[in-house]
Amino acid sequence: MNARTAPTVIELPAPVAIDRVELIRVRLPLVIPFETIHGILENREVLLVHVVGPHTEGWGECSALPTIGYAREDLDGAHRAVRDVFAPLLVGDTDVAADRLPDEPRHPMARAAIEMALLDAQLRPTGFSLRTLLGADAETAPAGATLGLGGGSAALADQAEQAVADGYLRLKCKIEPGRDADRLEAVRERVGSDVELAADANGTYASANAVPRVLDELSLQCLEQPLAADDLPGLAKLTRERSTLVALDETATSVATAEAALDADSGNAVVLKAARLGGVLEAYRLHDLCRGRGIPLIPGGLLESGVGRAAALAVAALPGCTLTGDLAASDRYFAEDVTEPFVLDDGHLRVPDGPGLGVTPRADVLAAHTVATETVRA
Repeated sequence: MNARTAPTVIELPAPVAIDRVELIRVRLPLVIPFETIHGILENREVLLVHVVGPHTEGWGECSALPTIGYAREDLDGAHRAVRDVFAPLLVGDTDVAADRLPDEPRHPMARAAIEMALLDAQLRPTGFSLRTLLGADAETAPAGATLGLGGGSAALADQAEQAVADGYLRLKCKIEPGRDADRLEAVRERVGSDVELAADANGTYASANAVPRVLDELSLQCLEQPLAADDLPGLAKLTRERSTLVALDETATSVATAEAALDADSGNAVVLKAARLGGVLEAYRLHDLCRGRGIPLIPGGLLESGVGRAAALAVAALPGCTLTGDLAASDRYFAEDVTEPFVLDDGHLRVPDGPGLGVTPRADVLAAHTVATETVRA
């Protein structure tokens, strides 16, 4: 493996020894409260996972949300899974590798955090980046801004105008029944036809017929998860009858669920989120599945800190991620990020190319925003 010729098949570096696993809960105030159907976030609390061995260290992030809703895993439950299930498997072992972690269907985000930390730890001694490991050639990824449900149509249009002025290439608007066409029309009128506009319903429509047909007139990039995750017949009806791409998010909780949905023609785009899938390696497998079928991928995020955002950007650099996603600069969310901030440059974010994740938390910021710590030792 070398930096110039990226591998087409993932070959992981040598296993490592791990002495301890540190669990660090960090609470970052959001610049703007973020509202979805699952509630309002004023702070983004995440779990950072720090694996430490005699010759290396690695960082990972669990981006589970505080309550069950978007996923069946909340942050506290994921924290317990990292502490009680995964960490004891690593500490004291001299032969630890990311691809040897057990599956844990109940806690994919916990697993993703541990896997991320191990990939970082395995890669750092080699000098290679996660981007290189995945065979992702893109040095930057186009950036998108997500607009929550808070406020009326005029306020949403104001936010959209500011995001475009800031340089974002794509806007994704949260919608729900009764708050959909008017919001999207207001944004489209304000920002014009050249800006990519997507809508995310988080599965709130009861049936395909309940999705307003006027949405097809707004030149949307995609309609993300319009129906419930398991409503494959309804999603297939929308995919068949509407001109707008139907993007699967909550439906694509694993390679298997995404494949079943695509087999049923229940969507024609997929949102790629490593955290939800159980890790970067599973995201790579889903990427290859979709790319082989000609299904475009949309790289997604979950308001991660810079640790998780670094991994998400490495995934976004994969060649099958042909549609602009919702990865944004650090200052879109936080006054200060735990890592050096990701900065918007001509509508794009740089994909880290340093060893491992290519980022490390800043000690001063970490100390200022840490709310709890635990350490698991042998």
